[in-house]
Amino acid sequence: MALATDKSTLLERANAGWSRLQRALEMLTEKEMTEFQIDGNWTVKDILAHIAFWEDRLLLRVSDALAGRPVERQPGGLSEAAVDTLNEENYRAHADLDLHTVLGKSAEIHNSLMDALMRLPEDPLDDFYTVWWGGEPPWAILAGDSYAHYEEHLTAIEAYLERRDKPGSQNAKGEV
Repeated sequence: MALATDKSTLLERANAGWSRLQRALEMLTEKEMTEFQIDGNWTVKDILAHIAFWEDRLLLRVSDALAGRPVERQPGGLSEAAVDTLNEENYRAHADLDLHTVLGKSAEIHNSLMDALMRLPEDPLDDFYTVWWGGEPPWAILAGDSYAHYEEHLTAIEAYLERRDKPGSQNAKGEV
């Protein structure tokens, strides 16, 4: 999928991806969300805390850019090792939180991010887009920490749902 390179497409994809994620969550039991490892060694609760963490980082960047403050980054972006370290730190910080706390925090951060994204300028030539990393367009980072990130983790959740719902397989409710 090509990157969204305008505000309306970004919002459309972010809303569609989030809605799809919410529909998938509605199909899961609490036990499935907290006890079953769906994506590597992560539960759905862990995935939601992870997505919220990266959305919150994006929210800070968007807020800075909207305020006219330059958004800095390391040359070449974060290394894979740095991302892994941040993900592990976030995992440990949220491991003991209950599902409802994570769901609430996730929704709160997502709604704040969407409010900020709705304040983006319509004109892709607006000065807002030049404060990102020395004028580099922000579209890849906006996608990577929103709709493309939802898609990345939705793949694992939907694959689990497909396996679970296959005839003859036992699901979390003990049903065949």
